Amino acid sequence: MNIVKLLFRSPESDAHSSARPRQLRFVLLSLVLVFAVLVLISWLRPPPPPVVVLPIPEGWPSPKPTLSLRLLRKVPMWVWRLKQSLFGPTKAIELDSAIFELAGRTISEKPDYPLGKPDFTNTNGLQVWIIHKEELLALRRSLLQAPGNNLISQPRVSTAHGVQATLSVGYTVPVAGTQGWSGVVMDFSPRVRADCIDLTTVTAITEAVTNDVTTNVSGLTQSTNFVSIRTNLALAARFQIPKGSGVFLLNKDQDGTNGKPIGILISATQPQPKK
Repeated sequence: MNIVKLLFRSPESDAHSSARPRQLRFVLLSLVLVFAVLVLISWLRPPPPPVVVLPIPEGWPSPKPTLSLRLLRKVPMWVWRLKQSLFGPTKAIELDSAIFELAGRTISEKPDYPLGKPDFTNTNGLQVWIIHKEELLALRRSLLQAPGNNLISQPRVSTAHGVQATLSVGYTVPVAGTQGWSGVVMDFSPRVRADCIDLTTVTAITEAVTNDVTTNVSGLTQSTNFVSIRTNLALAARFQIPKGSGVFLLNKDQDGTNGKPIGILISATQPQPKK
């Protein structure tokens, strides 16, 4: 039977069968070239700068969770377990922060703790240092001991690579007949790189302020307390934090009227997996 098929096989079938290996070689060669181009682009692409200030997301902070967070909450637990069994455990990340309201002398030309030249600065009075973890701890002790400083919050988050985390510490206050939020809101989106932790964070720090408004009605002087929400800091930024290091962010109040000087320390560490 095979001999009969060989005898009566048409030239068209021979050409079709010989074209298949050429098509397969072309597809494989194309895949290799695409992979080589992607590797070359990633190798030639310069690393991101240590600090990048980003635009504040529109409508943030919002009490409603984002769409991505709502979708993640709908994913059943067995999906995460299957992912962990296939790709291994997710790299855990611990973020430890301390937020200070700073006295004026702490941010003078000769601060209590010398930091050297900042890694980032802009005309709005924002300065950022990326320093070793031991220096970060020494700076934290110095800020705690300096008279006039006020530690307003110590946000701590345990998250993982690619997992967004949002926390808020504060309270609501009546403002012009509605409820306004006053306190600290921080959003963290960390990613583990080969030699650093790529951390994108959005921070809003507000406080309730009571203003005494005096009016003159029909010759009578009336004093009214008016409550407003003052923003001391609103910042979105991306940091490249080398392993064993942390971030100190200093936001100065240049004109003395809008907000207070704020200092934020952030350390990002990867806990060792339990054996």
